[in-house]
Amino acid sequence: MEEFRDRDKDYYRWNSQNPDGYILHQVNRKTYTLHHAGCPAVASISVSRATTAPKFCGAEGELMSWARGKGAKVIRGCEQCN
Repeated sequence: MEEFRDRDKDYYRWNSQNPDGYILHQVNRKTYTLHHAGCPAVASISVSRATTAPKFCGAEGELMSWARGKGAKVIRGCEQCN
């Protein structure tokens, strides 16, 4: 799992190199949305602000386990996910 915070170029590089990966987008302190790497909601954000809200990237199971360990609520997918 890799965290991207204020590292837009690195985030976009990870996203393009891991099309089968998943992304947890932090909505607020205890809520995250799980997206597929290619989801337009997280793949087409303006390059200058993509990681203003932290993104956690990796395998689905790894991300879900990490979120559960933090006591976070995870919303699985979004209307734009494939």
